[in-house]
Amino acid sequence: MKLALAILLNLLALAALGWWLRREHRQAEPGLRRWLLPALALRVVVGVLPHGLDSAFALRWGNFLTAQFWAQPDAAWSLWQGHEIQGDGPAYVLYEWSNTLFIIKIIGVLNFASLGIYWLTSIYFSVCSVVCCWGLVRMLRQLWPAAPLGAGVTAFFLWPSVVWWASGITKETLVLGSGAALVAVVLNSLYCKLPVPGWRRLGGWLLLLGLAWLHVRLRYFFALPLLGSLLALAGVVWAERRGWLRAGWRGQGLGLLSGVVLAGALVVAVGGEPVSASTTQYSSRASTSAAGCRPRWCWPCCCTAWCWPASLA
Repeated sequence: MKLALAILLNLLALAALGWWLRREHRQAEPGLRRWLLPALALRVVVGVLPHGLDSAFALRWGNFLTAQFWAQPDAAWSLWQGHEIQGDGPAYVLYEWSNTLFIIKIIGVLNFASLGIYWLTSIYFSVCSVVCCWGLVRMLRQLWPAAPLGAGVTAFFLWPSVVWWASGITKETLVLGSGAALVAVVLNSLYCKLPVPGWRRLGGWLLLLGLAWLHVRLRYFFALPLLGSLLALAGVVWAERRGWLRAGWRGQGLGLLSGVVLAGALVVAVGGEPVSASTTQYSSRASTSAAGCRPRWCWPCCCTAWCWPASLA
């Protein structure tokens, strides 16, 4: 059953990717169109390369999460909503807003198609990021056609640090993708002058809310400044269209609102990430050292357990 489900999901994913590639190749201008396949291929190739212990750690615990689901499918809701994962040792317990836990859950879902295979999971991450970034590059090109063609392509598909960190099983891959898609949706809503049917407008709002939620869950301290800036931009555009701002006041209004938003985001960031007081970031267990029989607290890592004396824990 697992293999049949994986084959079906991968066939559907390939069909969706083929449809998207044909559409984008047909709609993009010739100068931009020629970068579509090279950009996708570069991200996919770089993504399958080893990306360090963080990627292996997330994949390992994602596999444990998927194994828990197959062992108890009737407890799926509590499993995906919980913050404790059973592995081959002590349970891994994280606070509810942990972005590490969120990535592990995403990998756990992708494992239905990738079967826990590293390179296949990496391809899913990379392709999702490319699709989102390509949407923003196309949107920027439509809104500002006089800008250099290579600006967006270089920034999102050729810049070395972006190519490396936004490919494969990393948090940054989904952070960049969700942020790019969020900006593209907002810009399209603010500046697209074509009439939009009611059902598409509703779908756009649902997509906007979903992307905002996803971006916050992935990296809230990145999401707050971005969401605040987009809200400031939307507020200035709305006020200008209603005649409350003169054309020359746009920069001042946007700067004022952005400053207030960034100050609020800084206060929240300095205040700390929202955590649950009833849970800890890592599971802990007491053990006894062979030398002095002193209790030690151990935090399981991806390969072993790093231990500190209880006095330092």
